[in-house]
Amino acid sequence: MCVNLSLKERLFWAGLVFLYFLAWYHLSRQLSLQSGSFHVLSLAGEEKIPFLPFSFLIYASLFITPFYLVFILKKPQEFMAAFSCFILAIWISKMIWLFYPVQYHLRPTLPLATSGLIFWIQFFYQMDGAALNCFPSLHVTFAYLLFYLAYTFHRKLTWHLLIYATLVSLSTLTFKQHYVLDILGGVGLATGLWLLILYRRPA
Repeated sequence: MCVNLSLKERLFWAGLVFLYFLAWYHLSRQLSLQSGSFHVLSLAGEEKIPFLPFSFLIYASLFITPFYLVFILKKPQEFMAAFSCFILAIWISKMIWLFYPVQYHLRPTLPLATSGLIFWIQFFYQMDGAALNCFPSLHVTFAYLLFYLAYTFHRKLTWHLLIYATLVSLSTLTFKQHYVLDILGGVGLATGLWLLILYRRPA
């Protein structure tokens, strides 16, 4: 009989993934800044994609939603499959960022604000600094991993999370964080990990 992981155990492993992400993110960013050489992946016409401030809320939600897995993946094989997917997603993307650094250059110039959504967007842009290491988009990768994990283990959530992943992908464009090719790279990475780790597992 399979014993479910306790909430404490699941939070521990989720915390490890989060710390692993933070460490790799800052290290790869510093190494990219030291190299000083960046690629630009914008396609013709991408500058015409509108900046939609409300899409920041969708974009920012992805910093929280992966922790939803802590509450729905309780079986050891399910949770460790998710753990493996996210660890590999972070490692692969960071390797790409180190050897093929991409910088986003289409952020808008915003009016000075002291409150409201524009203020928080300005705060995010300031904290984030230059938009570096964009390909593949980890936002998109994580969003589609949520979808694939639901498809594999919790079919009732599949379509909800597919819609969510699509909205997150669009928000990376309208919040002016990623190019179209970054999104395709994120979808491709998530799909590759699904095929490698999750495909043919019992639902």
